[in-house]
Amino acid sequence: MAKFAEKRFFITKVVVLKIKDVYLHQLIMILNCTKNNIPKLNNNIMKKNLLSLTALLFSGFMWADDITVNSAEDWQTVCSNADAYASSIITLGADISVTTPFPATFTGTMDGQGHTISYDLTNPGKFGLFLQTDEGAFIKDLKIEGSIVATTGVAGVVYTVSGATTIQKVKVSADISSSSYPLSGFVVEGKSKLTITGCEYSGTLWCYTSKSADCAGFISRVTDNGAFTISNCTFSGLVREENKDNSAGAWRASGFIGTVESIAEADNCYFTNCSFTGKVRQGNGSVRLGGYVASANSDTI
Repeated sequence: MAKFAEKRFFITKVVVLKIKDVYLHQLIMILNCTKNNIPKLNNNIMKKNLLSLTALLFSGFMWADDITVNSAEDWQTVCSNADAYASSIITLGADISVTTPFPATFTGTMDGQGHTISYDLTNPGKFGLFLQTDEGAFIKDLKIEGSIVATTGVAGVVYTVSGATTIQKVKVSADISSSSYPLSGFVVEGKSKLTITGCEYSGTLWCYTSKSADCAGFISRVTDNGAFTISNCTFSGLVREENKDNSAGAWRASGFIGTVESIAEADNCYFTNCSFTGKVRQGNGSVRLGGYVASANSDTI
């Protein structure tokens, strides 16, 4: 009986996270009933889901638990099993170096507990600590330092936000340079609601190509159904869009946002109590340079 109770608790936890409340309610009814009072299920779809969930109850532990990362090797293990950890709580237990992005779509929580992640990367390919986040992702209490020298677009924290994501109390000082674009200290593509609170970018973003565009401290591009609320944040770094001889012209460089595309939800984009104390520098012929937004395509932000 004790073994069954242990598995019952686990599957209930998974259902709470993964399945709509109505399925959970019906599953609990089955778990609490005897063979003489099993509830009648008239809905075939509901019946199918309940049979699947009941089978899971007896199938063993199929999901990874929440995990504490204490070393670079631990992070590699998490990334190698990314699908299993995609909705977990990942807690940083020590300062670590990172060379590999989390490759699956992340919907869990990354709690840095004030620790530091260090980059020392050359040509890592498309890169962000997380390549993509979706609904419910929460990244907090983290410092990111070091350097990335790339030939692709790079983000310090998340490359693509595809569902509502929160980033809180994250300080990025990493220097990022590339012969390509876009570049961002935090997020390259904001395709959904993004809330950034109590964060700072203090490093250098340098795109050294004459065709560069959308280099920004916090979000390179707000597009699709993208929107943002940025509050109590500071840009104290440097954005450069210029060739190594300082001659190139470029497009859309900013301390906070590169561009808000016309298809984004500009009416739902807000700044509150933010400060710009850094610098933005572009080569001759550059256009659309801004402290907060380089190219708004709207007058309602």
